[in-house]
Amino acid sequence: MTSLELYSKGARVWVPDPDAVWVSALLLKDYSPGDNNLLLQLSDGEEAHYPLASPSDLPPPGNPDILEGENDLTALSFLHEAAVLHNLRVRFLDYSSIYTYCGIVLVAINPYDQLPIYGEEVIDAYSGQDMADMEPHIFSVAEEAYRTMTREEKNQSIIISGESGSGKTVSAKFTMRYFAVVGGAAQQTSVEERVLASNPIMESIGNAKTTRNDNSSRFGKYIEIGFGRKGDIIGANMRTYLLEKSRVVFQASAERNYHIFYQLCASRELPEMRSFKLDAPENFRYTSQGGETQIPGTDDLLDLERTRNAFTILGVQPDQQMELFRILAAVLHLGNVNIQASGRNSDRSYIDRSAKLAVTGIRDRGGTNHLNRGYGLALTLRYTKAALVIQKTHRMVAVRQLFLMIRQATITIQAFSRGTMARRRYRQVLVERAAVLLQARVRGWMARRAYRRVRETVVFMQCCARRRAARRELMKLKTEARSVEKFRELNKGMEVKLMQLQLRADQEAREAAALRETLHAEREAGSAELEALKVTVQKMESQKQEKPPPCPVISEKEVEERRRAEEKAAQDILQLTQELQALQREKDSFCQEKEDLSARLFEQEQAQEECVQQAVSEASASLRAELDEERRKYQGLLRDFTRLEQRYDNLREMSLLTEGTKVHRRTDSTQSLSLELPSPSTAPLSPFSSFSSSFSSCLPSPEEVRRVSVTSPTLERRESVWSFQTPMDQLMVSMDVAKDPAVKMKVEDLAHAYDAVRVANKLLESQLRSQSPSEGGGAGGSEEARSVQLSCGSPLPGPQVSLLPSAFTAETSSCPSRSKPAVTGLLECRKKDENKLIKNLITDVRVDSALSLPPGLPASVLFLCVHQADCSGDQTQARSLCSAAVTAMKAALKKHSKDVDMTALWLKNACLLHDLLRQHSPRQTLDSDDIAPLTVDLSDLIRALSDLCIQAYQQLLSITEKRLQNIIVPAMLESETIPGLSGSTVKLVTSRKRAGSDPRPVGGDAPSMAAVLRELGALHTALSHQALPPSQMEQAFHQLTYFISASALNSLLLRKDMCCWSRGMQIRYNVSLLEEWLRSKGLQAGGAVATLEPLIQAVQLLQAGKKSEADAKALVQTCTALSSQQIVKILTLYTPHSDLDERVTLNFIRTVQGLLKGSSDGQPPQLLMDVRRVFPVTFPFSPPAALHAEQLVIPDSLKINFLRRA
Repeated sequence: MTSLELYSKGARVWVPDPDAVWVSALLLKDYSPGDNNLLLQLSDGEEAHYPLASPSDLPPPGNPDILEGENDLTALSFLHEAAVLHNLRVRFLDYSSIYTYCGIVLVAINPYDQLPIYGEEVIDAYSGQDMADMEPHIFSVAEEAYRTMTREEKNQSIIISGESGSGKTVSAKFTMRYFAVVGGAAQQTSVEERVLASNPIMESIGNAKTTRNDNSSRFGKYIEIGFGRKGDIIGANMRTYLLEKSRVVFQASAERNYHIFYQLCASRELPEMRSFKLDAPENFRYTSQGGETQIPGTDDLLDLERTRNAFTILGVQPDQQMELFRILAAVLHLGNVNIQASGRNSDRSYIDRSAKLAVTGIRDRGGTNHLNRGYGLALTLRYTKAALVIQKTHRMVAVRQLFLMIRQATITIQAFSRGTMARRRYRQVLVERAAVLLQARVRGWMARRAYRRVRETVVFMQCCARRRAARRELMKLKTEARSVEKFRELNKGMEVKLMQLQLRADQEAREAAALRETLHAEREAGSAELEALKVTVQKMESQKQEKPPPCPVISEKEVEERRRAEEKAAQDILQLTQELQALQREKDSFCQEKEDLSARLFEQEQAQEECVQQAVSEASASLRAELDEERRKYQGLLRDFTRLEQRYDNLREMSLLTEGTKVHRRTDSTQSLSLELPSPSTAPLSPFSSFSSSFSSCLPSPEEVRRVSVTSPTLERRESVWSFQTPMDQLMVSMDVAKDPAVKMKVEDLAHAYDAVRVANKLLESQLRSQSPSEGGGAGGSEEARSVQLSCGSPLPGPQVSLLPSAFTAETSSCPSRSKPAVTGLLECRKKDENKLIKNLITDVRVDSALSLPPGLPASVLFLCVHQADCSGDQTQARSLCSAAVTAMKAALKKHSKDVDMTALWLKNACLLHDLLRQHSPRQTLDSDDIAPLTVDLSDLIRALSDLCIQAYQQLLSITEKRLQNIIVPAMLESETIPGLSGSTVKLVTSRKRAGSDPRPVGGDAPSMAAVLRELGALHTALSHQALPPSQMEQAFHQLTYFISASALNSLLLRKDMCCWSRGMQIRYNVSLLEEWLRSKGLQAGGAVATLEPLIQAVQLLQAGKKSEADAKALVQTCTALSSQQIVKILTLYTPHSDLDERVTLNFIRTVQGLLKGSSDGQPPQLLMDVRRVFPVTFPFSPPAALHAEQLVIPDSLKINFLRRA
């Protein structure tokens, strides 16, 4: 088709317009060569004549409607200015997409608004994906450069160009952020942090406010990021060019200077900034020319703080920062210096009094030589200007000479090449041309003949094969039709149905006979009653006929009186009737009014009740939401604290490695665990003999005073997360006693403290003996007294008891007098064996032996030991043992940070130990007489165990999410679970992962749903093996299914090749496999299946009809779990992969947008789901069953035979 044939009737063209630049028009008449105008119909229905002076003046043709909104401009049939602008307009306004490809170039339109398309979930979706598979995005370009660099090991460059305010700075910032995320380690190191920290510095010193943009970059820059062999960032640098100094000394109206000047002026009141003698921006010439000193929504003081923090991260010392700020302040003061010319060849400057006072803080030490330096500077500028002119002239001459040389060489080459064709004979060229034409025709004829022969052969073979298959099928059907088994199969079950019908008919006959008998009896009774009534009527008629009528004799006077009486009675009756009717009407009105009032009162009561219920439900819902939000924030802070703790350990280890061989290097916490009990801090008793016995009961013997500590790299180099105060510390704080003398305690002081402990225990023993007879303590009280006596040793003489103050006596007398139940079935751990117990039970337990343990065995053993130590009166040992267990569990979680089974093991033990301690806490056992409470206060340890449970739960999910992250998209979206559904016409372009990002081995099969279910099954097996409560399992799989659904949906929203009908069928089948697995495990009640609803509705959107307005209404009503942006995005990306399917028209998308806009409830725009959203976890308290040592089965592999039953 020639270019002139495109201008036929019905074709669309683009004509210039003074307002819209280009408008679309429809040709109403074919164009013929020689026509002077075109008959067009504009979009508003008006006809117009487009003048033509020559065929070159024809308007540019329009593209087909199916190509509107293409994400690549090179896919358009006609690529000209009108087509490019229209395609960009459709994508920006109708598709809400600011990015469009033009080959390898990414075209971006600045929306001047914050869009939710740059979050971490978007980075995860684009990481490792091919550029052709994903929607246009700055992350796609960055990923393409990153993958090419890591695979081919070639340097890559990304050039960002555009006019002012087009978003070049923001695009560069997002590109750096993408490289820092995908090129960083699992735990962000200082290199990635420094790369990201450079952005505030570049914005402060290099950006300014213009009329188009509040944060416009005022200098050109080249940012170079270095990567290692493994694709990790190892460094970065920036080169500055095109730095126009004129932007410092001059600003247009409504513009600002560089941000750093205003930030310095805003922080002029800071102590370190006062020496700069800065003032408000309005008082400096360089910052007040534009008239705009403030940007709405920007805090210059806070921005300077961010800049200083960025300087600190990059390693710039505070004194160097102050030197830099001093130079910038000097530039501001220099702007207020007036420079005037006194003649042609001389300059002079003077400083007024206010300017001189402002410059005193930055004077040179050499003296007051400002005028000489000013003259030298002017002279240098003149020489520099002359040198620049000379250099420019020299370059122009050199370029002109080079151009002439190249032109002469080109003319010579052209002359020689033209002579070659002239030297050849014309007849030879003609013969060669004819031979080429003949060869082309003959070869084409031979190829067509061979193709027809092959095609006929294939068609004949297909016909034969199909006829043979049809004959076989016909014979098979005839054989089945003639067989008796078929009739028997058809009439199978008819005998049973006939018997049932016969039984039903017999039953209905019996019921009919009974009804007929009843009807006959009723008829006879009615006939008898009718005969009796007839006889009675006849008797009454005969009596009436036999009785003679009376002969009344009434006078006329009596008749008149009777008439008057009757008239009066009638009048009275009429009056009474009227009064009765009036009263009745009044009664009816009162009744109606009462009913109305009752109905109104009932409605008001119902409305008030509904309002109260609604208010209560809203308040409870808001409180629950606030509680969930607070719980989520707290657990997020705990997760961030764990991450920062790990980063701190990594940085400390790096610093230790770089310090040299003289620094002591500690072993890894996963290799060994040394338990050491240093002596607690106590105070000397000699200066405080008046109150020594008040805290003497808190001190054990000197050889028993120990505290458990784990020598892991984390716990030895910093303070422990759970730092507990001993009762001695609390008492010393309350008595205002310094702790420094307590460190220097002597051995004899500890001996005195031990004596005081024995005195206090003896006093408690005597009180228990005196209270037990009167309160019915019985054997329990005597048993407790005997245990106290055994733990305290022999009693001391009586005079030493009088050393106790009266305060302690009052405190002991106010304690509850309820006797404790007898406690048996405990485990006793000697103090010298505490180290071995923690080491063998928690730290050094092997994976194979740990998995063979009964659920919760370590927690049960630890609790029985803690309870026994508490019952024996040794609260310090109970507390130290419990604290050591918490610390060791935390170290074990770090040691097995990638093992699901071990993490589930310590999650179970942490939860069980938490529930046991809480069950036996004094507050929990106030209303229970069957549980012996702990006397030691372990509330802080219970809180620490609660945090440890959350940490173990988060670590368990983190391990599974890391295993699922790289197989979700290939398994849920790309796997061919239903073979042959896509057909031969569908070409699925799978994502080409970069080196090292693909979880499957080289040459292995692509991940499928079996891999996803295998990972989920491993987690479910680990949780079930530890007998965790169903609520915790439901919460865990609710989080994981949300992660799977969000990851798959985000990838679906960004991949055009996935948005088709056949792929939607594959995805729906994969989701159904996941649903079936969840239901088979009984996990559907915890909301795990509900989190898959957005993905299910997205797949239904791919499979639904998308043509009429009814289809649009059905889509809007069905897709309630998807946002309007997600629905429009899927419709935009829908790509038909067969001839039977059609692409979604732009009018249908606009119809859906209108319906969504009418039904929107004001929700914020959301295109991608937050993959990193974490649902708060709750651990409901479930009191464990009674625990006894006889119930525990302790294997010999734990090597804790040194424990004794108590």
